[in-house]
Amino acid sequence: MMQVSHEMFRRRVIILSGKGGVGKSTVAAALASLAAREGKRTLVVELAGQTAMTTLLGGAPGNYEEVERRPNLFTLSVTPEQSMQEYLIRELHSKRLYQLLFKNHYVAPFIAAVPGLEDLVSIGKVMDLERAVDRRGHPRWDLIVVDAPATGQGLNLLRVPRAMMEMTRMGPFYQNTKLIYDLLIDPTRTLLNLVTIPEEMPVNETIEMHRMVRRDIGVPQGYLIINNCRGELFTPSEQALLAKVASIGPAPDATHPRVAGAVLRTGLELNRRAQLEQAYVTRLQAEIALPTLKLPLLPRRNIGPQEINYLAEQLADKMAEHRLSGGAS
Repeated sequence: MMQVSHEMFRRRVIILSGKGGVGKSTVAAALASLAAREGKRTLVVELAGQTAMTTLLGGAPGNYEEVERRPNLFTLSVTPEQSMQEYLIRELHSKRLYQLLFKNHYVAPFIAAVPGLEDLVSIGKVMDLERAVDRRGHPRWDLIVVDAPATGQGLNLLRVPRAMMEMTRMGPFYQNTKLIYDLLIDPTRTLLNLVTIPEEMPVNETIEMHRMVRRDIGVPQGYLIINNCRGELFTPSEQALLAKVASIGPAPDATHPRVAGAVLRTGLELNRRAQLEQAYVTRLQAEIALPTLKLPLLPRRNIGPQEINYLAEQLADKMAEHRLSGGAS
């Protein structure tokens, strides 16, 4: 593994977002593992009650509490309900008053119905963690890696602070929300990385998310991370030979013509997939002006700590080769 002290890790908050099923949590775990190895006290925050880190990094599940998975590496699973309770108790200065007012079966449905409030308190929890200090007044976390929800809800999460500010305009709620917004748009503290795979629907959603974040939201973007890449399987000369053999078929005197035919068809299909994958990668790079990291397709479906270590090494090498230009887009 190449040793890097990458400029991404000079930020305080790294957010990962992408379509569901593209391996966003896997990339978050690998990125956090790499930062922890470099000596950063790192916290992975899973939003919307996700608990993937228990499988990916090993250890016992946590219930809205920080769990140490490895030296320097901790995880926390956050739910909107728990974040809401924590925020309101802090603002009211009384757990009893919170229970009296907001656990009331008449009031609770109205609070739950406020558009965007759950997303706001979830990203607000990230802000609280970013501002947390230890007994000596030093930041408690060097780096917070946020495993955000899938694309649609992920966009809402990033969009809601400014929308709430426009609704309220003034007062304590406005001031708290502005602190969240200021964190999200600060390129020295926050970076959004887009995670996708080289397939049609994830590619389309990733391109659209990049456009919307850049045009409407303003959160600084760092890397485009393309997961599950097979890479080039055949050289151009091998592709030409494969096409030539396919045009004439297996040799007439082949000992096992059916086996030879099956091998040939498999080679053709693998080559077709590799070419299609490259076409999607080319489209992404044409539409999204961010440095690109390509991660390999892993042979195993069940990914655990060993695979995360391997991906962390891959990220280290590729991040050293593809530096961030100007910090953000």
